[in-house]
Amino acid sequence: FHRLHLHLLLLVLVALVILIPRSLAITREQSERVDDQYHLVRGIAYLRGDLLARADLPLNDPPLGEGVTVLPLWLARCWAGNAHVTDALYGHRFTADQILAVIGLWKSLLFIPGLIVIFLWCRDLYGIAAGWLAATIVLIEPTFAAHIPLPTIDVLGVEAIVIACY
Repeated sequence: FHRLHLHLLLLVLVALVILIPRSLAITREQSERVDDQYHLVRGIAYLRGDLLARADLPLNDPPLGEGVTVLPLWLARCWAGNAHVTDALYGHRFTADQILAVIGLWKSLLFIPGLIVIFLWCRDLYGIAAGWLAATIVLIEPTFAAHIPLPTIDVLGVEAIVIACY
């Protein structure tokens, strides 16, 4: 193994140890937010290909992020049999708590590539210690910590911007 690979492997392991329990705790301790339904329903409609045909869904957020957010539940056929989903959390195969927990875990995994890019970028500029410092700060920063497991697309958007800039 190259030395960088060991650092990246350790970073991913540390991130998983921090992100997964924290995401489960956040989703378990909070009830759904007012815009969870909005993002989930739009994500389902995006994956079904009928987002533009849905006049009840305003087009003010990037639908790809919403589609990526609901992907694991889409693959698990959570909303199978419902032709026109207007409520993404209730009355389906999984409970609302299970849906939010799966999304929280999925979004935690989706955060890892952005964390790796932050680590690599700072390492390239200032050395390995700076890479670890930047990754640690991002892992414990309260705004990211609070928003990573949510069905909203805020953290995915920031992550996409960081990866694009790198």
